[in-house]
Amino acid sequence: MTNKNQYSPIALFAFARPELTRKVIEALRANEEATSSELFVFCDGPRDNSSFEQRQKIEETRALVHKTIGFGQLHIIESETNIGLDKSVLKGVNHVLSKYDSVIVLEDDIIVSSGFLGYMNKALRIYANDDNVMNISAYWFPVEGSDKLPASFFLSCGGNWGWATWERAWNKFDDNVLEVIQKVDSSESTRSLVSFDGHSSHYDQLLANRQAGYYTWDIFWHTSIILQKGLTLFPNRSLVNNIGMDGSGEHSEITNKYYWPELASDIEVVKQPPIPNEQAFRLLSGYFRLKPKYSVWSTLKNRLKFLPW
Repeated sequence: MTNKNQYSPIALFAFARPELTRKVIEALRANEEATSSELFVFCDGPRDNSSFEQRQKIEETRALVHKTIGFGQLHIIESETNIGLDKSVLKGVNHVLSKYDSVIVLEDDIIVSSGFLGYMNKALRIYANDDNVMNISAYWFPVEGSDKLPASFFLSCGGNWGWATWERAWNKFDDNVLEVIQKVDSSESTRSLVSFDGHSSHYDQLLANRQAGYYTWDIFWHTSIILQKGLTLFPNRSLVNNIGMDGSGEHSEITNKYYWPELASDIEVVKQPPIPNEQAFRLLSGYFRLKPKYSVWSTLKNRLKFLPW
């Protein structure tokens, strides 16, 4: 249904990192729009073989969430068992979009600036009825030359560290891996978009999803947008940082190459034609070319070891 509130609901996904979750909630609460926003927190449950220490962290995270104040409404959805991050995101986004026509999505390691909700909500309102625009991203890579880009711009790709979408766009999400790979491989230009001219590991990640037990929702959102000829709106300076690339998470490498020393406090969002920005694509393709590729295949065995989270 349409959200009568001018601010879109927020879905936050948490598990067993209470200190990071606290930082994310505090940063989100510093946005002036927070007091008028509904916050849905999805807390995943323990694995059957979870250690005492991890179960304790899960309980600490849930206790922290239950004490959360500063939002218009708070909804806490706790899973008794572990369904994993990827399934949690799919289930949670579907849950919110069954009630509202848009959603803002965060994970427990994405810290936001004070201008995050302002940017997201304004973009969601401006492009609510533009079928070409499928996704709003609050993250942009620390690419040299970004200051020459417009304050906000489009690319045909995903973007999932602090993102938002509408029901109309999410309905086009396709995770049938064999069909998606066939569609991507049927067009050289499509495959080039998926892999940023062959410089990123996105295509390798898609192929890895053919392996039993390996599933990453975000690569399917990335490919769904491209296959639909859809667009994601990006800021030229990031409004979010991923603070979980410190070894505390089980799905990420340890690195600071994606980190912004200072986040944008405000990004101007104005209506513009839904056209991909070629300069931004070249900059990002070059950025991936110069950075060491994140090896999906070399970490596949380790990822399977830790599933379902």
